[in-house]
Amino acid sequence: MNKKKLITISFIYSIILIFSSCGPNNIEDQVQQLIESNDTKERTEIAYSLADSLDTKASKLLLDFHSTTKSKKYLVINALEEMLKRYSEITSTHLDKCISSITDPDPQHSISNKEKISFIVNGLMIKSSSTIFQQSLAKSINNHGKYGIEEIIKKWNKNKSSKELFYAISLYPDQTIEYLSEKMVDDKDAIQLLARIGEPVVNIMKQKMRNSNQSIRFAAGDVLVEMLKYHPDAITNLTSAIDKNGVRTIARNYPFYIRLGQPGSETILLKALRQNFSTSMCVDYLNCGSKMLENGATNIARINGYKVTSGFMGHSGPRWGSGN
Repeated sequence: MNKKKLITISFIYSIILIFSSCGPNNIEDQVQQLIESNDTKERTEIAYSLADSLDTKASKLLLDFHSTTKSKKYLVINALEEMLKRYSEITSTHLDKCISSITDPDPQHSISNKEKISFIVNGLMIKSSSTIFQQSLAKSINNHGKYGIEEIIKKWNKNKSSKELFYAISLYPDQTIEYLSEKMVDDKDAIQLLARIGEPVVNIMKQKMRNSNQSIRFAAGDVLVEMLKYHPDAITNLTSAIDKNGVRTIARNYPFYIRLGQPGSETILLKALRQNFSTSMCVDYLNCGSKMLENGATNIARINGYKVTSGFMGHSGPRWGSGN
């Protein structure tokens, strides 16, 4: 008799649990409980449970609290951070929507884009997080546009050992390269990061080595010289041109070779100038700091009808081997 009663009670209790966990107001109740709780551990457990639901309603309700209740704002921020931590362990196809509901720019949200970038950075620096999680955060960076890329790069510059941050940057090379290319003339960190990105940068830097602005030409050359440390295979067509007598390649990309300053390459560089003469190329040779190139460029300039004098075209040039 007693056993039958226990089975009945246990069965009824199970039904109550099922209906309480699946009820339509469950997420609302959990969010309310989280906001009202004074226990840090309990709030974390609730935030994890909300994340496990993979329902964007949870973040929406929290954001509503953030916009309407000043005294609870810090609890909302903390809860969203805890949810992102939990998401980092999940490998569900629903993760994108859950993460974007927190980290994407949205004029309706009371949390600023700057705060959201902080969410993204903290999320990216979580060790051993899932690939889906990392990719979802990277998409949010992209959705923040240039501002997102800029902020992530600033964080990377302060913490260059973070592979997770670099991974996020490299997922969107077009936006990153555009931003860094604008900075590379005056920013060594920009040169360093472009070099680390590797192959997607190469053709863009080749184009920039033909820019009418000398500073841009040689900053691009510096990027490719620096790339030898990280992705030598990405520029084998440039490095092999010296041995293969690739005069046209050298002429089109001469800032790289001047910055590289490889001993013994002066002869083929002068051959490239002789066969592909232009005043800007000649002036860069004349001011590069290599006596052999300067003397050879002086003779080539005279052959082409130019007189070389001190301060020729008011130009101070790139330095031979300075990219190493």
